[in-house]
Amino acid sequence: MNLTLTQQTRLHSIWLENGEITYRLAEASDPFSPSTPPTMTDVAFLSMPPNSIQLVAEATRYLDNSGKTDLLNDPQVQLYLQSVMLQPSFRILMFFDRPWWNETKYPPRLTERNMFGPTITDIPLRQIYYFGDNSPGNPNPVYGLLASYDDMQFTQFWQDLETPIEERRVVPLSQDYQPMVGPRDATDTMIRMVLLELAKVHYGDANAAYLIPPPLEAKYMDFSLNPFGAGYHAWAAHYDICHVMQMIRKPTQLLGGVDAPLFITGSAFSNDQAWVEGAFCTAESVLNDFLGVPTIADTNGYPLICVCSSQSPVC
Repeated sequence: MNLTLTQQTRLHSIWLENGEITYRLAEASDPFSPSTPPTMTDVAFLSMPPNSIQLVAEATRYLDNSGKTDLLNDPQVQLYLQSVMLQPSFRILMFFDRPWWNETKYPPRLTERNMFGPTITDIPLRQIYYFGDNSPGNPNPVYGLLASYDDMQFTQFWQDLETPIEERRVVPLSQDYQPMVGPRDATDTMIRMVLLELAKVHYGDANAAYLIPPPLEAKYMDFSLNPFGAGYHAWAAHYDICHVMQMIRKPTQLLGGVDAPLFITGSAFSNDQAWVEGAFCTAESVLNDFLGVPTIADTNGYPLICVCSSQSPVC
């Protein structure tokens, strides 16, 4: 089997035409304009989070749909795609020349290697993790600090500090693809705010921030941005979770009289949301249940996905 990896390219839109899975691609430089003619495929795996799938659905919605099945925008499929809540997430990582947190009024409780944590707080840092020098013998040791392990309500707090005070936004947030590029340098404003918050935690006083050495480097990741739209997912209320897990894997199951080998996998619709393990489990369940590939694991005491209690034949 040959595998072709096409980089700097996104799935623009996907639909069924005469029962065949049909799609178009777009270049990363112009992600909203299709760059290829409609192309058919035997099998399609949408191994992406719900927000990314919705971006594909948005582009598909405005095609000429005469004689086509727009399965991603079918109301029942949309109902199940919206069964999970997007949880925005923000991370700020700093590096120092010494583990100053061990010298504070309120030092963290760490392991014998002066690592980990976390310190948990209700201020915008939320969680703090500590990493010892992992380069023994290095004359210039570096100590890492995951200074903010943040999600949900405080993500906006840090997002507002991504742009320096004296600057104005020049790119819409909806078109800021920072998670695809990698960590960015934290702004001076963000660094100052983190140090003030760290001083509250470890000294009990924001005015003690001057006791914390300036970081050698500071980076951040904003997982609330497109295309992921979240750092992880959680189940919404008023859904039969097991039925969603079973059906969303092959969304044409939700469409009467339509069948096509188009599959959705990923951790969002799994027993292990936010973990790679959940993505592996949904992917293997698709291979086992729909494509006849034997399992490679003993699933007697560890079901890959939730066993549906419905009387539906698919369960």
